[in-house]
Amino acid sequence: MRPIGAPDLSSKIFCRFLSDMCTCLLEEPRSGLPVTNHAYRPKKGRHTAVMEMLENYITCLITKQKVPKLMEFDFQSYFNNVTWKSVELALDRLSMSRLSALVQMYLKNIRTRFRDNYCIEQEMIELGGGPKVDRKTKMYKPVYLRKGMPQGSPVSPILATLACDMTNPPRGLTMYADDGIYVGEDLTKFEEWLKNGESSGRLVDLTKTRELDSGGEFKFCGYLINFSAGYIVNEQGDSSDLFIPKEELMTFLKKGSYYTKTERKRWE
Repeated sequence: MRPIGAPDLSSKIFCRFLSDMCTCLLEEPRSGLPVTNHAYRPKKGRHTAVMEMLENYITCLITKQKVPKLMEFDFQSYFNNVTWKSVELALDRLSMSRLSALVQMYLKNIRTRFRDNYCIEQEMIELGGGPKVDRKTKMYKPVYLRKGMPQGSPVSPILATLACDMTNPPRGLTMYADDGIYVGEDLTKFEEWLKNGESSGRLVDLTKTRELDSGGEFKFCGYLINFSAGYIVNEQGDSSDLFIPKEELMTFLKKGSYYTKTERKRWE
């Protein structure tokens, strides 16, 4: 269950401070953060995710002299299930002890209140029997959670994707938020990575996970790609050759995807 963030003014200021601090630190090369998840990152976006996936495919094709395998996957309600322990471990691996202390203070004070007849059976099971009623006020007592990023908080998406990145992802993996694609010769390391992530909240949605046909068409981040025909189509319906200079292809990817003003500020 994912709590809905309804912070007051002081909480909004604190969350914005954490968000800006994480963004600044992640932009620095010294952070050592693997470039796996391109969402909510400075100077990253859907266009860089698609470009990295194309580079992984071409690199594997040249070095291995064989057509690589493509595996599309999606995490089931990742922002709801990501554990706070995985967020803390990710910050510790980046040697951000002071920032980690602030994030822990923020997470451990999150609580959710329930109104009458609001808590459904599944949520009660997850909470170990559901919230208890206060005898004096006749209202549900606050319930402290230990997983899930609050909706509406500016720092939630950054912390969730950070926790996913700092899990030793296999080479050839590219993600945007909770959607990803793996390009490689062997699926063993990829399957092990998925299995090891179940404890941190990375549960695979089997309905959206499948092996792609490298000779056919498939979509990634809104782009229609066909390696055998050598073309790519953006969200506006414009097409381009895949095997053109990198600068020209990057320009095509930037112009062909819809971005909000906030998203554009991250990479302009």
